[in-house]
Amino acid sequence: MEQSSALPVKEIDCYGAKGQVSAAVIASSEPVVLRNLVSHWKLVARGAEGQQAFADYLLSTYNDRPVMTYSAPAKERGRYFYRDDFRSFNFTKQGDTLAGFFARLSASARDPEADSIFIPSMHLPSFVPAVMQENVVQIDGVDTPLVQAWLGSPSLIACHFDAMHNIACCVAGKRRFTLFPPEQAENLYIGPLDNTPAGQPVSVVDIHNPDFDRFPRFADAQAHKRVIELEPGDALFLPSMWWHQVEGLAPFNGMVNYWWRSTPAYCGDPMDALTHAMLSIRQLPEAERAAWRSLFEHYVFTSQDGRYDHIPQPALGRLGPFCEREARRLRSILLNQLNC
Repeated sequence: MEQSSALPVKEIDCYGAKGQVSAAVIASSEPVVLRNLVSHWKLVARGAEGQQAFADYLLSTYNDRPVMTYSAPAKERGRYFYRDDFRSFNFTKQGDTLAGFFARLSASARDPEADSIFIPSMHLPSFVPAVMQENVVQIDGVDTPLVQAWLGSPSLIACHFDAMHNIACCVAGKRRFTLFPPEQAENLYIGPLDNTPAGQPVSVVDIHNPDFDRFPRFADAQAHKRVIELEPGDALFLPSMWWHQVEGLAPFNGMVNYWWRSTPAYCGDPMDALTHAMLSIRQLPEAERAAWRSLFEHYVFTSQDGRYDHIPQPALGRLGPFCEREARRLRSILLNQLNC
């Protein structure tokens, strides 16, 4: 793939760090490639020995819980996406055991007309907890990240964003990430919010073969893209809200992701605020929307330091210091108002 037009991404060689990620790295608002971050993992060593060795390692501690698998016809070439009507998808979902998945994967590797197949978002501590004790990333200031795995044949997951920060570790095969900064959302031609391939809205542009007649603004996004490829042992720190297309390029690919939020869970999901704004603000006349935009800028998006010094501390209410108790109070207010 031609990558000369892509902007550079900062890289750090983490050989010898043994899976330690510093606070300085995750404080970045830009992606950072962490070469050799997990090259010491047993999971990476088994992957280097081949798919069967990798499978045997996972299955040796697997607790027989069913996993969810996705498969797409060979004609889709591993692209998991919408059908033309944008109401259905070009792939199917099927429950299986981990052993059954690896058996199907091995069979498909011998048949060029076989469906592509992969496991998305397998919560590793729930399925192979012992493996997680031997393959660890320690992130400064992050105590309980969500750890999930993506395993399977060549695949392409359409460009999307995640609200959480992410360290994506390549443990087998090869991964390619095509990245766009958050402010490029308007140029990515985002698909439906209510019917998405995997939970998050996705760009409907074929990034490798863009139709600029249909998607002319994508040319602006192209000027801001970053493209990076991960070998086994490499990782990528991807800040919250960065758009990214992810491809598994090898016959067998494995990736382990560490996800975390920069705020406590009691702060709520920003997507809920977006949904509520669509209900209560998007329908207003333009002048009123502009007025509310100013209020959001005042109360939400601008630094609060010193902004309310004119109000006595006991009277600040929701403008005061935030804590779990205040979060519960605000949630109760919202629930009461929404139920009216």
